[in-house]
Amino acid sequence: MVYGAPRVLAAPVPGDETVERARGAWRAVLGEAGLALWGTGIQLSEAVAALGMALSLVAMWPPSRPWRVAARGYWPLWAFVGWCLVAPRLAGRLPTPGGAWRIVDWCFLPVAAATLPLLGRRARVRLAGAVGAVFLASCLAALCQHWGLWPGPGTFERWRWTHLPFQRMYETLPGDPSRFMAGGLLLHRLKFAHVGGFLVLGFLDLGLALGRRAALVLALAGAVLVAWLPHARAAAVALLVSMGLVLALRLVGRWRWPALALGLLAAAALVAGVPSLRLRFASAASDEGSGDRRWLLVSAVRAVAEHPWVGVGLGNYRPGLFAPPDAPPDVVHHAGKAHNQYLTLAAEAGLPAAILYLVLLGFCWRRVRPAPPLGAAGRAGVAFLALLGLLHDPLFHAEVSMAAVLALGLARGAAGTGESTP
Repeated sequence: MVYGAPRVLAAPVPGDETVERARGAWRAVLGEAGLALWGTGIQLSEAVAALGMALSLVAMWPPSRPWRVAARGYWPLWAFVGWCLVAPRLAGRLPTPGGAWRIVDWCFLPVAAATLPLLGRRARVRLAGAVGAVFLASCLAALCQHWGLWPGPGTFERWRWTHLPFQRMYETLPGDPSRFMAGGLLLHRLKFAHVGGFLVLGFLDLGLALGRRAALVLALAGAVLVAWLPHARAAAVALLVSMGLVLALRLVGRWRWPALALGLLAAAALVAGVPSLRLRFASAASDEGSGDRRWLLVSAVRAVAEHPWVGVGLGNYRPGLFAPPDAPPDVVHHAGKAHNQYLTLAAEAGLPAAILYLVLLGFCWRRVRPAPPLGAAGRAGVAFLALLGLLHDPLFHAEVSMAAVLALGLARGAAGTGESTP
């Protein structure tokens, strides 16, 4: 080749474009299947959701950007996950499998964000329809459980090997032994309330942003049932505040404040009109009504004071190991929560873990654009998770942890779908 002569570019191979098109179509199919299993699995079983997470990972790999560049964009996430997994281990405090996986779930936040843009408009509609159908079925199951139309305990004896908590669906309401606290298809009232809260926020945002009446009806009906049937007080309040945030971010002009006022009045009417809800909220200040929360907080503070930097290891915290001598038996034998997400993280992985978790929530808030569909729901999801953390441990339950990661990841990825509000 003569020096200075123009470079001759190689002609494109005709088959390359066909191969790329076929690869893109296959990735879209895998992505739709993965997100559908993920979105329905968080309402059914963590095993189904985990399969969806794995398929989503396969669909988005290899990422559109070099992995080093993509990783730098999520540095608070890697700092939080890295500290929780590595710091206690260096001190000889090995995590339990369940405790480790609850933190590893967060590594799939960029997976959800990268998978959603692979889907076309029709695929996203089918995805929303599948998730909404399962949510509707779960709400109907919760209604049956509440009214006592659920099969009796003996019906599920043959399924004891699954270790599913069928017995939790026979917990009666205070002051009304003929009604029961419902848990939907998850068979757990707190899981149903927390996962349902993320779904309500998502469908509310889709309905407002895209003018989908079906999504709005599902969101409003789901909000009433999620706030009423599980009798989860903290989830009901957190959901109300978060729905108000969606309305504030999505509505403009004269409709914003009337909508917020109407939502507050509807929530007050729901609590005032349901006697069992009134009793639940009235008993919140007592030790009996709060589930020994005061003793659990004291035990967690003592654990953090003894192990302030690296904690006792993920999944290894037990309130009974740090409870005062006069603590109730329920606290001594508790499964391992402080009823405060930030204190539980500090007890398991040290104060730096709790601080990094707050940084991660702030990162998710700032990196989600509220304008695209699901954007307002993403910011409201951060608020919902932060508020739940004050009185509960939402990340303790695998389905809720997976739901939070999916909701925040989809909100981040919604900006890359090319769909805008009307």
